[in-house]
Amino acid sequence: MIIRMPGASSESRAASLGKRAMSKSSGAANRKVRSAVAGLKDRTDRIDDSIDDSAGANRFHNAIARLVGAMPALVFTNKVSSRECRRRDNAIDTADGPIKSLSAAFATEPSRMIAENTSNKLRSIFRNSISLNSIVIIINLIELTAPVNVWINTVAQTGELDMNRNSFDLRASRIFAWGFALSTSFFGVGSVLAQTPEQPAASTPYTLGHYTYSGHGSVNTHWIETPTSVIVIDTQRDTQHAAEALSAVKALGKPVRAIFVTHGHPDHYTGLAQFRDVWPEADIYASAETARVIETDHYGYHDVIRELTPDAAPDEFVVPNKLIPLNATLMIDGVTLVTREMGPSEATSATAIYLPASGDLYTGDTVLNAMHGFFLEERSDEILSTVDAYRVLFPNAVTIRPGHGEPGAAEALLAAHAEYTVDARSRVARALVAGLSEDVIATRVVDELNAAYPGYTVPGGQPNMVELSVRGLFRELSRKPIVQQVALAGDGQ
Repeated sequence: MIIRMPGASSESRAASLGKRAMSKSSGAANRKVRSAVAGLKDRTDRIDDSIDDSAGANRFHNAIARLVGAMPALVFTNKVSSRECRRRDNAIDTADGPIKSLSAAFATEPSRMIAENTSNKLRSIFRNSISLNSIVIIINLIELTAPVNVWINTVAQTGELDMNRNSFDLRASRIFAWGFALSTSFFGVGSVLAQTPEQPAASTPYTLGHYTYSGHGSVNTHWIETPTSVIVIDTQRDTQHAAEALSAVKALGKPVRAIFVTHGHPDHYTGLAQFRDVWPEADIYASAETARVIETDHYGYHDVIRELTPDAAPDEFVVPNKLIPLNATLMIDGVTLVTREMGPSEATSATAIYLPASGDLYTGDTVLNAMHGFFLEERSDEILSTVDAYRVLFPNAVTIRPGHGEPGAAEALLAAHAEYTVDARSRVARALVAGLSEDVIATRVVDELNAAYPGYTVPGGQPNMVELSVRGLFRELSRKPIVQQVALAGDGQ
């Protein structure tokens, strides 16, 4: 997603917005905001310069690390005691002078209060190195939906923001920095943290259902049925099962108003063409990242589908036509749906969908029920962070409706998925510390996991999914220092 200000410079537009907002303040507060905005403009210029100077594959990661190191809610290293945050601490410690200056500019009393009030919540989340996932979680935790998202959305509605789903321009840091400074100066901590996605909302009555099938690679298609229409979430892995899901939805006797895709794995969007052919007016929603993955076949999984199920592969993989704004609350046919972009974990991105009226939370594949975890993409750290984030972002969730496995009590599913992930990691880490090869580890840990979880099936279509996941864990954990491997090896004991 590119966020930029066309026409006049972003500095002048942001300054104009700042002036209009500051006119509502007075005295010392007014001077404080002017000073903060002036300082932030200079320092974000320096951030952009340092970003432009970076190169190669680490350009994006390094820039994110610098930005996170500059955020006041993260500068409380002594407060975060998770055993795996050494890399995060190092990234903050090595931040350059301009970044440290930016951090100092944020050190207003409201900002210090925010850091204090959120430190306990964040302590459990920062178990890994800085990633885009961490930024998404932090933005959610300090609740930019109030008032900073309001501020950004207002700019977007005036046409001053241009969003492109094919990339992410780090100059969005300007918008975040200015918005955060203004929000903490004008509104204080209370209003920055005021709006939470768990607050009950008035809603049209609805009933929930889902289609799945038993056995290897089963996946869920969920629906929300209102008095006049249906909202569908995910559309199956192949045309055969998509046809069965389609029949179940058609039996409701109501038109599909909207379809959501939770993430960019094809077992959740292969059936889009079949649903679209029946209900061509239905909007198909996804995050910008998920739409990009589908459009570009980021993983090359489309060929895998054609190879695994040549008789049940679609002629076309449909790209969603509605991009979900970051952390949007949508009203569709009278139903309130709160969305949260959870960042990369099991896939490159995942969209959580929450129904505050009933406490139902759709997690895609970031939480599974009685299924072996999918670690092929080497982000088990982020999977655990996402589980922790659900507890913070949706404390009133009653039922989790996962991408694979039956719906169940929210806390029970979160705990079970985290326990499996920690256990699988510890088994691989113990074998790594013992000096075993990847092939030996794959054979041994697959046998151990199958024995330890006899009722579990695999979420993917590949018959060797557990082996692929173990090999993904091997590669991920092999990159960690030996002391972290030893610590992880003890987690499952």
